[in-house]
Amino acid sequence: MIALSSKRWHELAHAYGAADDVPALLKRARLDLGSGADPQSAWFDLWSALCHQGDAYTASYAAAPELVAIAKHGIMNVSTIR
Repeated sequence: MIALSSKRWHELAHAYGAADDVPALLKRARLDLGSGADPQSAWFDLWSALCHQGDAYTASYAAAPELVAIAKHGIMNVSTIR
């Protein structure tokens, strides 16, 4: 598993190039209650980058553990963050 703070994300790729933006997208997704169909949603951006036209990338696999953790623990409510 690659830590979200790791510089190794730049070595990975997604549909639009280097995946150094994926950690920030994953952090946004933790708080995003929006629909993945909404172009303003972190989920929309993640899907576009990690599964563009059904393709998977090195960043897709690296992001999987964080996506599973979000699914397991749910989206964080901003009001519960201290």
